[in-house]
Amino acid sequence: MDTSLLHGLQTRVTSERAGLEKAAADGKFPSFITPDAGAVRPLMPRNDNFAVGTGPGTLHLHLLAEHVSKALGAKASWVDFAVEPMAFEPRPTDKQKMPAQERARRIDAGELLHSIGFPPPQEITASVHSQGFEHLRIVCLWHRHNTRLRMINALSLAFPDSPPIGDPEPGKDVFLAPGVSVVFRKAERFLSHGDDVNRTVEFKSFEGDFASSDAHVIVGVWCETEIPDLKNKEGEKRNAFLLRKERYDGKFQVRRFLAKKDVVCQFTTGMKPGTFGNSSTEISPPKPGKDHAAYMALLDLYRAFGIIDQRLARALAKDKKGDEVGDLVYCGIHARRQAKTADGKHTKRIIVATALFPPEEEGAAWTMRAWTPLIGAWVPYRQAITAFHASDYALHVDGKGETDKGRWAEAAADVEDALASLVRDELEPGMDYVVMVDGHACRRMWTGLHNENQSYQEEDITDPRTWLPGYGKGKNAPRKKPSAVIRMNVDANEVPKYVPVPRESDPDAEKESILFASAKLHRADVDFGNPFWVLFNIPRNYQAKGGDLGKTITRWDADPGKGGKEGERETNGLKSPWWAITATEIYPVGVTNGIDRTMLARATARLCHQTVAWSDCSRYPVPLHAAKELDLDHPQYRRSAPPEEQGDEAAEE
Repeated sequence: MDTSLLHGLQTRVTSERAGLEKAAADGKFPSFITPDAGAVRPLMPRNDNFAVGTGPGTLHLHLLAEHVSKALGAKASWVDFAVEPMAFEPRPTDKQKMPAQERARRIDAGELLHSIGFPPPQEITASVHSQGFEHLRIVCLWHRHNTRLRMINALSLAFPDSPPIGDPEPGKDVFLAPGVSVVFRKAERFLSHGDDVNRTVEFKSFEGDFASSDAHVIVGVWCETEIPDLKNKEGEKRNAFLLRKERYDGKFQVRRFLAKKDVVCQFTTGMKPGTFGNSSTEISPPKPGKDHAAYMALLDLYRAFGIIDQRLARALAKDKKGDEVGDLVYCGIHARRQAKTADGKHTKRIIVATALFPPEEEGAAWTMRAWTPLIGAWVPYRQAITAFHASDYALHVDGKGETDKGRWAEAAADVEDALASLVRDELEPGMDYVVMVDGHACRRMWTGLHNENQSYQEEDITDPRTWLPGYGKGKNAPRKKPSAVIRMNVDANEVPKYVPVPRESDPDAEKESILFASAKLHRADVDFGNPFWVLFNIPRNYQAKGGDLGKTITRWDADPGKGGKEGERETNGLKSPWWAITATEIYPVGVTNGIDRTMLARATARLCHQTVAWSDCSRYPVPLHAAKELDLDHPQYRRSAPPEEQGDEAAEE
């Protein structure tokens, strides 16, 4: 390698800067055409909103693995993974095997070839009853008729046995199933952007949709929204613009307003943002089964309600030790540091805990409760959302500790309070619990999570931090330690990447191994210490399309295409989606006697495979995922943080 590459890169940068300056001088939108393939082949920039498909590709990693093997030879060996002998419970959205005739019949009749993943109405009712309510009401607030029609179509798929919704009257209950109803209301002004909207006055016109003489009615809102079209002011810095945009965006204001009314909400975008200077366009209702944005919004609203159907119970019961797995309480601890905001407030440490409780009677619904320092007690998940979102992030205080380590120790003390309350007030006698944490995000809080400390059984008394969650000392420490702590890790820089390499026992399988990736749980073969497990996640769109460019070529072989008029353009291979397999590491630590590590790893993988409100595998198990989502939905979540801080959390999902 010589300086020619650097000169080539500088030439391209200079050329593109000149193009930007010329476009700005002419008042036009800049346009670039990827040059012919050369020595410099860039990766696509990371997209925090949709980060799938920007990696180097599977074949590139395979060739790199070959080079490493040749360079190091016998000096190094690969970490080998064996497939854990277990089977996952099928998800509602998994591909269904059906005869060709039945498939053709469904296509001709316009029927769906798969399930959307909506829970059965009777299981929704059972979950509502388990929370102490008798009726569930969904209020749909819209301001475009197309969005209203999309909501109707989604609800019709979710409740297929209900009478046709048709053209419902504003404010009139439409019953979808026993104990479930929906109300539609046009609320354009209430949902609109701007900090000058008097939402209290606008809300009064349909306040009756939320009121009920029966206290046993649980209410949630499905709202329409759009991405605000807000431009930078001249001389306005980025952080100031982000803060102004946060205050202008009606979605955050509506969420805060409804949270103060003890009502959860979820949003669906009604407008598609324009690109390359074009204006936004209204989203028309897609074909049945294709409006995934609306379906996911409704499922996420179910999650906010705390509705848990039987898929989790079926998933855990799939294990041979299903009784033992099903008797545990699964607690997820989410911890995050929010950077200093643009308005000068201090750094905050966010702590959210959730707990997934098994039913007291076999066949009944599971329930979920949550805890935050602001509430100070375990409450139903829905109630925790409204209480958490109704106020600003609590300053974890500025921290009385003089160092960053001391302030993280204070955050860990909050977790000890939460677990002490869980053991004292929520657990039945004889009931055990396990704690799930993100090891990468929480390593500053508990020293027992560090790899270098796995050979020690006792904590360092000179360190002010707690050894593991639930291991605290003093009057606020839990009376009962957790049966285990499940350390999760999804950091791409630390978790092993999926690199298919041929085995000596079967060298002919090399080509097949490149094209095939297993989404099962894998156990690492280690020569010392306790094993760890990795769950590989294959992106949904690649499962549907059967692969991508990156499994057969590298980016140096990709066709950059060419620009031109409509009909003359060729696809740019560099900008096409490339294979991006993510992975979740599962490592049980602090396991008490009598608890099987393999059983814990399997149960954790099942809680990643089967989720509460998503149709595919998630990076975190249900309790930890639910705790993280409670924070992600907060109106203040990192919206005014520096740009370099915003990407860290997006990468974890």
